[in-house]
Amino acid sequence: DWSKPMDAPVPGSIHTALVNAGVTPDTTFGRNQELARKYSYMDWWLRRRFTVEDPSAVSRLVFEGVCNRCEIYLNGRQIGAHEGMFGGPFIDVTGKLQKENELVVRLFAIPFHHDLNGYHDRSRIGDFINNSWRSTVVSNNVYGWHYSCLPQLGVWNHVRLEMVPQIELKHPFVATMKLEDARMRLSVDYAADAESFDGELEVSVRPENFDGDEYSFTRKVSGGREGRWLLGFRIPDAKLWWPNLLGEQNLYRLTVSLKAAGQTSESVETLFGVRTVQLVPLGDGPKPDHYNWRFIVNGREAFIRGTGWCTMDAMMDFRRERYDRFLKLAHIQNCQMIRAWGAGMPETEDFYE
Repeated sequence: DWSKPMDAPVPGSIHTALVNAGVTPDTTFGRNQELARKYSYMDWWLRRRFTVEDPSAVSRLVFEGVCNRCEIYLNGRQIGAHEGMFGGPFIDVTGKLQKENELVVRLFAIPFHHDLNGYHDRSRIGDFINNSWRSTVVSNNVYGWHYSCLPQLGVWNHVRLEMVPQIELKHPFVATMKLEDARMRLSVDYAADAESFDGELEVSVRPENFDGDEYSFTRKVSGGREGRWLLGFRIPDAKLWWPNLLGEQNLYRLTVSLKAAGQTSESVETLFGVRTVQLVPLGDGPKPDHYNWRFIVNGREAFIRGTGWCTMDAMMDFRRERYDRFLKLAHIQNCQMIRAWGAGMPETEDFYE
């Protein structure tokens, strides 16, 4: 029954929608989480209508993060299901689209498991602790044992409809192999709808945040259904990337595209810095009972200052401007390294960018 729907943010959480609609008070104030917690243990449905110009195109529906168990319906038919907060599902919707479409996501209620086995500090455990995170894959620090007790539900990361090209380039990654002459290695994955093909990769490298020349090169390549290409190249007069306090954070933008059989694939891009990082023991060698290691960054020994990073928001509000605020605070505190906490989340592309 969609007669009285609430607006819900995507990316976002059900609890944020409830606060915005005035159903629950601000959960970050006082003990208001106790008033909002019951909504974690209900099923929720989300709907979005959208238009497609070419319904016959080879298409893929991509969910970058749904928390936590869901079913996906397109135009009244179930097309997928998924469990696990960190990425997916990725659904082929070729032949299932219309000009006008309705996408519905069913979010299943968070299960409740009251099991105290395995907790190291039972004095902190109350009857509200939900241990169900141990049997799935979630950001588990909102289940009551750490700084929040509000198990989350929502389409918390981006959703997009992709038109899939005949040859798809994926996951470009650049690594510094040798610092002295900026010798780099480019890795590019691909997937194709042909058994075999020949083509030419076109690669350009240009400065992202400083003035300088753009460089480009081409390479002959061949492939089949799927695989990976590894290419070496050099950057003339490269500017290095340094950690905070040690120098500039010079970045390059690499763009790669493919021409094959008279067709050009979509371009893919990545940002990278020219730098090497090593962790080496002190002069007397590694010792199992000592942390006697040091960082070597771009050939220079450095004492690296760091901090831990917990999940930014219990309501899954991971807007880019909020990342910007917190990471700027870390920057002005002279932090050079951040440890993404394992009980939190692998973090988003916005965080790393």
